[in-house]
Amino acid sequence: MPKVIGAPSQHSQPSRKGKKAWRKNVDIGTIEDGLEIIRDQERVVGEAVHKKPNDALFKIDVEGDRTLQRAVPKFDMSQLKSAKLLALRSAVPAILSKPEKPKKTKLTQEEKARLLRVGKRKVKGPFNSYIDPAQLGAGSALLETTEAVKKSGTYDIWSEPTNNPALKQLKSNRNFHSPEDFLLPIIIKPAVKPPKTLHPNNTIQLPAVVEPHQGTSYQPPPTARKELILSAHEVELRKETEKAKYESIKEKMLAAVPDDGMTVDNLELQPEETGQGAEMERVTHRLTSQPRKTQKQRRKAAQLLAERRALQEEKRKRRLYGSMPSVRSLRLQLTRSLRSRQEAADARRAMRLYRLRRLGLIGQKLGKHRVRENLIDVQLDEELAENLRRLKPQGNLFRDRFLSFQHRALLEPRVPVLPKRRKTKIKEYEKHAWKRFDREN
Repeated sequence: MPKVIGAPSQHSQPSRKGKKAWRKNVDIGTIEDGLEIIRDQERVVGEAVHKKPNDALFKIDVEGDRTLQRAVPKFDMSQLKSAKLLALRSAVPAILSKPEKPKKTKLTQEEKARLLRVGKRKVKGPFNSYIDPAQLGAGSALLETTEAVKKSGTYDIWSEPTNNPALKQLKSNRNFHSPEDFLLPIIIKPAVKPPKTLHPNNTIQLPAVVEPHQGTSYQPPPTARKELILSAHEVELRKETEKAKYESIKEKMLAAVPDDGMTVDNLELQPEETGQGAEMERVTHRLTSQPRKTQKQRRKAAQLLAERRALQEEKRKRRLYGSMPSVRSLRLQLTRSLRSRQEAADARRAMRLYRLRRLGLIGQKLGKHRVRENLIDVQLDEELAENLRRLKPQGNLFRDRFLSFQHRALLEPRVPVLPKRRKTKIKEYEKHAWKRFDREN
């Protein structure tokens, strides 16, 4: 079929005969914008701009801008003082600088190895051994001896330099030609740097072996034996007192722990009475609860608190003003109290020094344990020997020497370490050997 060509289709436009249709379909926005612009010009200028002549709107400037004529000229670098100084030339010739020596070029590890291979020299390794220069650096065991290995053991970075002649010789000669030269820095240890604090061993005046008490002899005097028994009794009494104190503390701690056992009801009360009493308790508790304060009550409480604080501040000021005449006496009293405190501190320090000098470190805690005092070896009357044949040895020499070392601050306090008991039992299995047999073919 032939293609039909005609006018393009037009949108259907409703009739514009009516007033409503004309206002609805006609766009006068551009006209309104133009009118609004003219109104703005009338407000600012007085009339529309297009109605004014050109002389009122434009002006030809034939004089120019005077401010531009007084403007600063363009900046020129040649006007700088430094540029002027550099531009000056003197007739005296300049002094030639001192010729510098050419810097030595540092050889790299690869270049050094190449030169050694060319020169066919032996490379010295650790322990006076010679290695192949071509294999240098191929493994960790074939590396050259570092300066840290050469200087190891010769000095301590935390201590002061020592006056050891052997170390001075090693520092002056660092080439190891024998195994003794290599092992000497390791064998010779630097001097130990003592601490700055005073060691208590310099103050303690205890003998290494303490003489036993006279009451421990074979036939002691009655007074000495009685004194020994009383001293042993005091030691045991002190131990029992400490034990009782710790037991009472333990009982108080156990009593303070709440019991989580089952609560048992009181069987004497009837169920009706119990329920009624609980209900009354709940009611009274609900009735006696504190109500919320009103704003007036809060203001009144705050006012009372402020008045109470003001009265306390007034009393404090009166007390302060009343003590002004007695400032001198207060100063003297303070001086006396400070002097008495200093005297008491000096007395305690002197007593502590006297105790340290006479008794050593007995009773003091060093580390985890306290230094124990010497055990008193005493026998009762029925245990005494009648003659030398029935005499039994007492005490322990090793224990006495060990405690003496601790008292004189030569050893730290230690306690016997007992072997730990096994927590789990060993399971035993019975193997039935009769079940294992070789079947005969």
